[in-house]
Amino acid sequence: MGPDDVAIQFPFFHSYQIKSRPGSWNEDAWNQQELRSAEVGAGSSFRLHVGLDQSVPQADLEKRRATRRLGTLILPVQIGANEYTLSFAV
Repeated sequence: MGPDDVAIQFPFFHSYQIKSRPGSWNEDAWNQQELRSAEVGAGSSFRLHVGLDQSVPQADLEKRRATRRLGTLILPVQIGANEYTLSFAV
């Protein structure tokens, strides 16, 4: 974590949501169930919610989100037998 990154909330919280049907990436058709881990099939989409430090005001978070200055999301991913680490500026 860099000095300007927003910390995650403590205790750590995250959840995944999977699209209700494959190929519906441009529709707001998410399953209501929030998962702690997810298996995403080929052609499916997911979104990830990560809890951020609650001491940072919402207005500041929104400004940082708009300019992609929240921090870096590092996501471990397994595809078949192969494991990868993906990094995204958020």
